[in-house]
Amino acid sequence: MCWDNVPPPPEAWFAGFKVGLVHPLGACTTRHEARVEIANYILWYDRTRRHSALDYSSPHQWDRIVTLIRAA
Repeated sequence: MCWDNVPPPPEAWFAGFKVGLVHPLGACTTRHEARVEIANYILWYDRTRRHSALDYSSPHQWDRIVTLIRAA
Protein backbone atom coordinates (compact mmCIF):
# COMPACT_ATOMS: atom_id res chain seq x y z
CA MET A 1 0.00 0.00 0.00
CA CYS A 2 1.28 3.49 -0.84
CA TRP A 3 1.45 5.84 2.13
CA ASP A 4 2.56 8.95 0.19
CA ASN A 5 -0.98 10.27 -0.34
CA VAL A 6 -2.41 9.44 3.05
CA PRO A 7 -4.12 12.51 4.55
CA PRO A 8 -2.84 13.72 7.90
CA PRO A 9 -4.63 12.35 10.94
CA PRO A 10 -7.46 14.46 12.36
CA GLU A 11 -5.30 15.20 15.40
CA ALA A 12 -2.88 17.14 13.18
CA TRP A 13 -5.69 19.26 11.72
CA PHE A 14 -7.14 20.01 15.15
CA ALA A 15 -3.68 20.92 16.49
CA GLY A 16 -3.30 23.47 13.69
CA PHE A 17 -6.85 24.66 14.29
CA LYS A 18 -6.18 25.28 17.96
CA VAL A 19 -2.86 27.05 17.31
CA GLY A 20 -4.24 29.09 14.41
CA LEU A 21 -7.62 30.08 15.78
CA VAL A 22 -8.56 29.02 19.28
CA HIS A 23 -5.50 30.12 21.26
CA PRO A 24 -4.95 33.51 19.53
CA LEU A 25 -8.67 34.35 19.59
CA GLY A 26 -9.43 33.19 23.10
CA ALA A 27 -12.90 32.28 24.24
CA CYS A 28 -15.82 33.38 22.06
CA THR A 29 -18.63 35.05 23.94
CA THR A 30 -21.50 33.39 22.03
CA ARG A 31 -22.04 30.21 20.05
CA HIS A 32 -22.88 32.27 16.97
CA GLU A 33 -19.54 34.08 17.21
CA ALA A 34 -17.73 30.73 17.57
CA ARG A 35 -19.55 29.27 14.54
CA VAL A 36 -18.68 32.29 12.41
CA GLU A 37 -15.01 32.18 13.42
CA ILE A 38 -14.79 28.41 12.79
CA ALA A 39 -16.43 28.77 9.36
CA ASN A 40 -14.02 31.57 8.45
CA TYR A 41 -11.05 29.46 9.55
CA ILE A 42 -12.19 26.48 7.48
CA LEU A 43 -12.69 28.69 4.41
CA TRP A 44 -9.23 30.21 4.93
CA TYR A 45 -7.71 26.74 5.39
CA ASP A 46 -9.20 25.46 2.14
CA ARG A 47 -9.03 28.52 -0.09
CA THR A 48 -6.16 30.74 1.08
CA ARG A 49 -3.59 28.73 3.05
CA ARG A 50 -0.49 28.03 0.98
CA HIS A 51 1.04 24.57 1.05
CA SER A 52 4.62 23.67 0.18
CA ALA A 53 3.62 20.34 -1.40
CA LEU A 54 1.36 22.24 -3.82
CA ASP A 55 4.15 24.53 -5.07
CA TYR A 56 3.14 27.15 -2.48
CA SER A 57 -0.37 27.60 -3.81
CA SER A 58 -3.62 27.12 -1.91
CA PRO A 59 -5.56 23.86 -2.27
CA HIS A 60 -8.32 25.79 -4.06
CA GLN A 61 -5.83 27.30 -6.56
CA TRP A 62 -4.21 23.92 -7.08
CA ASP A 63 -7.54 22.27 -7.89
CA ARG A 64 -8.29 25.00 -10.45
CA ILE A 65 -4.86 24.57 -12.07
CA VAL A 66 -5.18 20.78 -12.25
CA THR A 67 -8.69 21.07 -13.70
CA LEU A 68 -7.48 23.49 -16.40
CA ILE A 69 -4.55 21.24 -17.30
CA ARG A 70 -6.77 18.16 -17.55
CA ALA A 71 -9.27 20.04 -19.72
CA ALA A 72 -6.58 21.14 -22.18
